[in-house]
Amino acid sequence: KLEASESKLKESESKLEASESKLKKSEADSARERKKAARLVAEMDQLRSALAGESSTAEANRNKLAKARALLNASEEGRRTALERARSTSQKARQEALRAKRLEDSLTALSKKYENQLITLSKKKGTLQLNIVGRLLFDAGSAQIKEGGLEAIDRIASAIKGQPGQAVRVEGHTDNVPISGNLARYYSTNWELSSARAIAVVRRLEAQGVSPGRLSAAGYSFHRPAADNGTDEGRARNRRIEILMIRSGAGAK
Repeated sequence: KLEASESKLKESESKLEASESKLKKSEADSARERKKAARLVAEMDQLRSALAGESSTAEANRNKLAKARALLNASEEGRRTALERARSTSQKARQEALRAKRLEDSLTALSKKYENQLITLSKKKGTLQLNIVGRLLFDAGSAQIKEGGLEAIDRIASAIKGQPGQAVRVEGHTDNVPISGNLARYYSTNWELSSARAIAVVRRLEAQGVSPGRLSAAGYSFHRPAADNGTDEGRARNRRIEILMIRSGAGAK
């Protein structure tokens, strides 16, 4: 009976050892599974992170592409605008050049109608200048335009009315002979006489349709002579009216 009990005990111990062995194996398997699961979780986290990064990069690339397209459209629009502006400027310049050429031709033809260089035309730095000898326009000591002078001024007005982009400056000049006698009651010095003559021409130009906004008058007395005031011929040349047609941006004396 004792032997039977010992045999059962050994059998039980053997079963216990087998159970413990299975338990250890199961625990080892469970640990491996946990490690595998942990690796899978880590891999999934890495994949999620990579996916998020790729999504962020894709969004950034889309934004860059949108900005590039906007810049391209703006650049193209700017190019078209600049081209249209350049064409418009070029067309205006051509039209202005044609008008200026017609004016110069008209004034050249006008100056040739008068003998003895009573009217001469010159050009300097884009400014046309008509020089009108005083005796064509005024009697001695007078600022009232004579009949023949009115005709000349009217012809000039007809030519320059078609040049709205040009200012018109009328300058009066005298010789150096002092004002004396009865004339001094009207013009105390040559300053007043030269200014009055310039203003008389401006008023006639305005009356003939030249815009007053384009007109100005100045008197220089005998301080800007064109010739020697020591001779009769020189003084005659100095008694004059100068009409300057000044283009925008052009210089004048």
